[in-house]
Amino acid sequence: MKLIQDIINALDGPTGAALDRGQKLKEIEAAINVDDTAGIKVHGVKGNKLLLSVNHAGFATQLQYRQFAVLSRLHHAGLIANVNGIKVQVRPEYSRKTPKPRQPTPISATSRAHLMAQSEALSGSDLGRIFRRLSEREN
Repeated sequence: MKLIQDIINALDGPTGAALDRGQKLKEIEAAINVDDTAGIKVHGVKGNKLLLSVNHAGFATQLQYRQFAVLSRLHHAGLIANVNGIKVQVRPEYSRKTPKPRQPTPISATSRAHLMAQSEALSGSDLGRIFRRLSEREN
């Protein structure tokens, strides 16, 4: 792990700058979320605005009203220098529903017999093997 950390620390150029920027955004996010349970995410700085997102419109309104306190805290910590406003976007978190596994439709005895007859007629082919597997499937 130390070797990887040494490689990351030795990076110069755009990769190192991107890593530094990501680390700085994480520090800003940690400083903002100290007393909040709003799940504030920092997206970056555009012009002189700090871009944030929250998952509820109520949190966005509270954050807009408290923006000067938040910005003064970040200025005092030395995390941002030339930012004088906050832009808050609402991005609700959607629950990721896992789809239920599809239940195979039951095969009647007559369908099973037809599939078996077709698999015997097409013996040796891929289609015959598929028909045989379908006829052997449990209900």
